[in-house]
Amino acid sequence: RRLIEEEVTVPSATAEECLRFYENNRGKFRSEPIFEASHILIAADPADERTRAAARTDAERLAAVLAEHPSEFATMARTHSACPSAEQGGNLGQLTRGSTVAEFERALARMAEGEITPRPVESRFGYHIIRLERRIDGEQLPFDFVQQRIAGWLEASTWSKAVSQYIAILAADATITGIDLLAADGPLMQ
Repeated sequence: RRLIEEEVTVPSATAEECLRFYENNRGKFRSEPIFEASHILIAADPADERTRAAARTDAERLAAVLAEHPSEFATMARTHSACPSAEQGGNLGQLTRGSTVAEFERALARMAEGEITPRPVESRFGYHIIRLERRIDGEQLPFDFVQQRIAGWLEASTWSKAVSQYIAILAADATITGIDLLAADGPLMQ
């Protein structure tokens, strides 16, 4: 590490380089969308096919009732949901990416505010009937807010390449026995 620190120099990223990276990768610099949602969970162990089938039937029945009587969502959540959120009428509060399982998040992303899923959403926990209360879409983060993060990424990338090149130069000049550092024997090596 000391040798690399002494021999490998990496320039700092300039403001212009950071701005160019920002402009070319604007999608990476958005705040996460926030969802306020409620759900009714009909729990079912994925390993128990009989219970799973019964849970699906129950969830489909509840979804059909809610399609006709959406105002009953909170009451039905208190009565039928196996989630602790049942005490709050199924309200899960504000959710961001990673707050729930992927299937749940995909369903939220497709929903409009006020919508209840017409069919239950299956996950490893069972079947969810979801109501999207509110969505706050992510916004573009200003360059000034992310400039230091971009500089760090650019410098880390440059450092990694510089170290790789330096080690390759050392290896090319060295007499090494017992191992072939430049061999490409595996299918993943190019």
